[in-house]
Amino acid sequence: MGIEEMGEVCPTKARLQNERNMKVIGSNVKRFRELSGKSQLEVAFYMETEQGLISLLETGKYANTSVYTLTRLALLFNVHISDFFKDETIPKALPV
Repeated sequence: MGIEEMGEVCPTKARLQNERNMKVIGSNVKRFRELSGKSQLEVAFYMETEQGLISLLETGKYANTSVYTLTRLALLFNVHISDFFKDETIPKALPV
């Protein structure tokens, strides 16, 4: 019986999936920010954080995004929180 058959996920596969999720979320945060006409600095002010963290979030390099953060961003951009998870802009990776 393989690892995936037992319901466990290979740590490398889980890490890669998490990285992909963060890129999707970040891409959508950036898209909604740009559509709203707001700067990273304006979003950072609203979120009571630093502009650099917004940049990290938008590039998928900030892995500690909470539901609270996404909820506040959804309110700011007037979108549903699930919209951050829609993978419409990131091309699928080729199988390894």
